[in-house]
Amino acid sequence: MSVRRFLPAMLWWLVIAAASSIPAGTVSIGFWANHDKLAHFLIFSVLGFWLCHGFLGKSSMAKSFLFAMALGLAAGAVDEFYQSFIPGRDPSRWDWIADTSGVFFGAFLRNAFHWFSTAENVDTKCQ
Repeated sequence: MSVRRFLPAMLWWLVIAAASSIPAGTVSIGFWANHDKLAHFLIFSVLGFWLCHGFLGKSSMAKSFLFAMALGLAAGAVDEFYQSFIPGRDPSRWDWIADTSGVFFGAFLRNAFHWFSTAENVDTKCQ
């Protein structure tokens, strides 16, 4: 497994960690203030997509999905735990569920792209 395939996931994890480090109330988040769970879902969808991408280099689609889910679940839990140390922030199981749902969706989407791209290749070779 190439570390380069995981570079987008690692960089995105740094973005998540940086965003989680901001104390509550110090930045105006406008629309997202009332759509917290949607933000968690979308942010972790990106992470799930890139984690699955990293594992697809050497693993089957099923294994890459499972590995991405396991790492994504852990990342969400670590993020929620970390927020308990940030002023004004607190961990939430509902946020973690939104994180988990996002990882699931992102990993599923990456596998779908992979499947369709390989299916196209198979169709072209058959003609």
